[in-house]
Amino acid sequence: MAQLIRELLDKALARRESKRVKHMYTVLKELDGMGGPGDKNASTTIDEVLYGEKGAWRGSGE
Repeated sequence: MAQLIRELLDKALARRESKRVKHMYTVLKELDGMGGPGDKNASTTIDEVLYGEKGAWRGSGE
């Protein structure tokens, strides 16, 4: 009886995990392309984007 319960639980958990992964990929596909091209060289402009005259921290994010 214990073995049967373990097998049923394993199958249920595998189905649950499969659904979770499928949902995750569905959401990721929906997000694909959002945000546009943006700044390709953000590592050199991050200080200006965050702290500059129109910086994000001032409430007027770019």
